[in-house]
Amino acid sequence: MLQLAALSLSALVSCAAPAEPSTRCANDITSVVDLSEGGVLYPDTSILGVEGWVHDPLPYQRGQHPVQRFWRDEETCEWMGGWYGWEAHAPIPPDDALLMDTEQSDTEGRLRVMLVAANTAGGNEDLRTWLETLRPMTSSIQTHYGPSRPDFLDAIASRCLAASEEDTLLLVAAGPGSSAGGGSLVLGSEAISYGALMRHLADVCSQAGLIALVLDSSYVPDLATAWPESGPPLLAWSASDGYIPNAARLSPRSGGLLSSALSLSLSEGVAEQCLTPRQALPWQWWDILSDAASVRRHMMAVRWAALTSGAGDTNEALALNSRQRLAAKTASDIPEQPLTLLGTPPPAPSCASDEACMAEVRECALPTCHEFACIEGRCSRRVALDAACDDGSVCTADDRCDAAGLCRGTPIDCDDGNPCTTDSCLHHVGCAHGPRLGAACDDDDLCSVQDRCLADGTCAGNPVDCADDNPCTDDWCDPIAGCIVEVNHAACDDANPCTSPDYCELGLCRGAPLACFDGDPCTADACDLSTGCANPPLPEGSPCDDSNACTQDERCVGGLCTGEHAQCDDGWACTLDSCVDGECSHLPAPGSCITAAGCIPIGERPEDNPCMVCQATNTLVADPSAEGAPCPDDGIPCTHDRCESGVCMHPNAPGTCHGPTGTCVEVGSQITPCLTCADTGVGAPMPEGTACDDDSSCTLTSGCDGLGACTVTPIPCCPVATNLSCGVAFEGTTSPPASAAVDQWSCLPVPYPAAERAHLFSAPCDGQVIFNLQGQPGQLLFLIRGPPAHAEDPATQCLSGQCDTYTSAGLTQWMFTGQDFMLVVDGAEGSEGDYTLEVICDCPQPAP
Repeated sequence: MLQLAALSLSALVSCAAPAEPSTRCANDITSVVDLSEGGVLYPDTSILGVEGWVHDPLPYQRGQHPVQRFWRDEETCEWMGGWYGWEAHAPIPPDDALLMDTEQSDTEGRLRVMLVAANTAGGNEDLRTWLETLRPMTSSIQTHYGPSRPDFLDAIASRCLAASEEDTLLLVAAGPGSSAGGGSLVLGSEAISYGALMRHLADVCSQAGLIALVLDSSYVPDLATAWPESGPPLLAWSASDGYIPNAARLSPRSGGLLSSALSLSLSEGVAEQCLTPRQALPWQWWDILSDAASVRRHMMAVRWAALTSGAGDTNEALALNSRQRLAAKTASDIPEQPLTLLGTPPPAPSCASDEACMAEVRECALPTCHEFACIEGRCSRRVALDAACDDGSVCTADDRCDAAGLCRGTPIDCDDGNPCTTDSCLHHVGCAHGPRLGAACDDDDLCSVQDRCLADGTCAGNPVDCADDNPCTDDWCDPIAGCIVEVNHAACDDANPCTSPDYCELGLCRGAPLACFDGDPCTADACDLSTGCANPPLPEGSPCDDSNACTQDERCVGGLCTGEHAQCDDGWACTLDSCVDGECSHLPAPGSCITAAGCIPIGERPEDNPCMVCQATNTLVADPSAEGAPCPDDGIPCTHDRCESGVCMHPNAPGTCHGPTGTCVEVGSQITPCLTCADTGVGAPMPEGTACDDDSSCTLTSGCDGLGACTVTPIPCCPVATNLSCGVAFEGTTSPPASAAVDQWSCLPVPYPAAERAHLFSAPCDGQVIFNLQGQPGQLLFLIRGPPAHAEDPATQCLSGQCDTYTSAGLTQWMFTGQDFMLVVDGAEGSEGDYTLEVICDCPQPAP
């Protein structure tokens, strides 16, 4: 609703105004205007002699929008008014300083500028902003302040009349806008649609190398539809779009936000590109003016600065809460896409090297840590990474440029090594050191404690006390090592009367015990602390030692130590038994020899060895007369039993051999699976690889090794399978060389890598079986149901690593007759060792 209430202007004018209404009428305009919702309040002087005010709720926007207008009835002091469509303020005369720079010469710059602004306060600000920016860049500038429509179109045509492909036309049109005609620019008392403006530019400026159009106004439509494909390259900046139709102002009743931000971005781009603007060509202006991100960034920055600084005069200053709300919406009226690029960008010459680019900006003072380089065929500025620079501080050294383009140096070390000074660095002076009086420090002298800094910058402390009050130690202090205590060997007194003399040893006072021993084994030898040595007799029958190794069970009897003589009789009649130095001696009696079978006289042969004879020296020697005589049979039928050099020998009969079990075979026959009988009567090895049978059910493969042994490849877990039966207590071990066929149990949270022992148990009846395990802590007992350990398929004889039950002590298991169990005892690391496995079966008792 554009108008809630209206008041006849003629009626308002006919009201007689009192001489001093402000003193007569107590209520002011704030009684009817709610400024808490934002907006700007300024006087309305459109009706002479009547106090009027305008409340603009959208002071930061250009374009048509509702405002509140109020007038006071001077007779009743009541405020009247309502909502009205936005109207431009009364025309403001232009600032003469803004119109001084008209066009001078087309030869002094390739940038042709035309500035057009409405005759408003905001128009003055826009012209001032652009002139301050563009005067250093070109002298070819035209300014127009609220022109008529024909004058505006003619000025554009004259601007483009002498333009060439090396020229850039910059047209800035700032001021209020209208939604009429699909979007129009208000010039003064007239307006021109944006579509007509675009078509006029395409017609009269087609020879320009680049056209830059800035529409800092409201209600700007899609400009691309009005630009012909054959038109020159166009950069079109617009301060509004379909989503935000009202253009943003920098501050209330001032210039446009786009003009302020775009002019800043333009100056910044010229400096960053190190551009000489008076000679710049269209492709260079295209690069600078097409940076939409830079412009939006500046729009945000200047809007924020304006909102937070309270811009505007006293009547236009925003209330604090309104400014805070607007500050939170800094970007709310900034268009998302303020730039439209039409046509092909102007062609740019390509660069050949970094040196050529640096030559172009030789006279330009590039910022520190930046350089010009040839990047993707174009001369562009970049950070001079790791280049030497000067950060202006004497507190840093080896200053270098970092990736962000900042000059940074390595801080110098100002530590003077003195803990009693403060170490710092002053930016323009360098290292500085001040005293730290009373601060804790360390004087590097272990002979002092509680070190503190003195006024002269030195560190000192109190002497340390190293005395330990021990007469057997020498105590002193070394500045480097600190307190040193060394034991001595000085004389001392241990306060014990039963020691003498007393002396220091290992830091302690010790004394040699008094010698109170009287040599009598039947007296007690002691020292009394008051009377000295005492030797009272031991009780009758007390054990004693008579120092005779050949007596035993000595006792004190009547004050004497007596005992029984040692018994050395070995039971042999042909030995002389005696005790010498506590050891029994059994020498042969004259005329006899001692043998395992008993005593024999000289000249006789022992029954257990008829090849020997007792000689006069009482020793057994080989009997020459028995050489070749028969001797005891060894039980092997193919051997001859006869005496040879006093030994009963059993050589094989010619043409025979015998095996380890005593079996006789002929020459050429097998003695063992890998040995055959040779002519010499001994076994000859079979060739390596010859098949053999070790007669073991735990063997997978076997073959002769060429040395007479049968080597086998065992089933991994079969050799450790031990049969268990009821009532058995088996003793085993999980230490090597027990099997390690199962090195990890998938049914347990942790592996048990110790060597295990496997046992097979076949239930003899239906009932209950108890397996008791006693062994090292950490050993476990596993119960595995499965095939017997000697199944036909060798692969089933090994453990799969799956368990039904595991326990650390033992288990009770129900069983059925003939059911097989495999029990495995294993251990974790550090729990290997011996164990006992007891089997108790609860089988029914047989009938009597």
